Amino acid sequence: MNQSSYILCRKLAVFSAAALMAAATRAQSTNFPGELGSLVRSNGVTFRVWAPNASTVAVRGDFNGWGTTAMTSEGSTGYWSVDIPSARPGQEYQYFLNGSIWRRDPRARRVTHSTGNSIIYDPDAFDWGDTPIPMPDRKDAVLYQMHPGTFNAEDWIPSSFDKNIERLDHLRNLGINVIQLMPVNEFATDRSWGYNPSDLFAIESALGGPDALKRFVKAAHERGIAVFTDVVHNHYGPTDLALWQLTDGARTGWAESISTIPRTARPTPGGEARVPTTAGPRCAISSATRS
Repeated sequence: MNQSSYILCRKLAVFSAAALMAAATRAQSTNFPGELGSLVRSNGVTFRVWAPNASTVAVRGDFNGWGTTAMTSEGSTGYWSVDIPSARPGQEYQYFLNGSIWRRDPRARRVTHSTGNSIIYDPDAFDWGDTPIPMPDRKDAVLYQMHPGTFNAEDWIPSSFDKNIERLDHLRNLGINVIQLMPVNEFATDRSWGYNPSDLFAIESALGGPDALKRFVKAAHERGIAVFTDVVHNHYGPTDLALWQLTDGARTGWAESISTIPRTARPTPGGEARVPTTAGPRCAISSATRS
């Protein structure tokens, strides 16, 4: 090899190394800092998950043919992230940790079902219209607690948010001005009261998912009915739980807890449940927000 060829090879090697370093730097997303889940942008999707004990994290889904797109650690935060320009709402995905562990996204807003895949979801795509949010005074509230899986259903079909809408006029005519939904987060199986959530940020797929819930809330608001919902944060699972040992495939006992909240085993009327040690009230009622 002559001197000119040697110099050219050295330059190419330096350029290749610099390109690889730049690609690695770009892999860590700077979009939506601190936000978790699949975050929709105008030019793709940002994926970010909190997995502080993982050695490697990748994302696999429809957008890469279920191949492996490596995510980059964000250092001491425990976050891993990557931007994927080809990803779009409606595509399915899972995280792939330590080269062997499949997990749904614990912050997914939509899933196929409690043992299936996460789905990229754009929370800003729904058209809420211009109907104001009803806010009856507390002393004037006439509350109806609704189990959306059985309301307007026949023989545990189960029902759905869209079928629930069909009977909203009946509730309004009764004088109801507040509906309190029993928990609507994704739960194991398709039939439940909802107090066994598996995906804490997703809406139950058997009831229609997040857009169906939004259609229900919008229809209720158009009739002057406010909507509250129960929120369960003191007993998760105990099955189909994506959070459970997010970076440890072996379920070695209760001590290896849900990744994001320390918890211990507690007896409940339905058996032991994975309960955060920082458990709050059994059900917290919150106003349904438009997001």
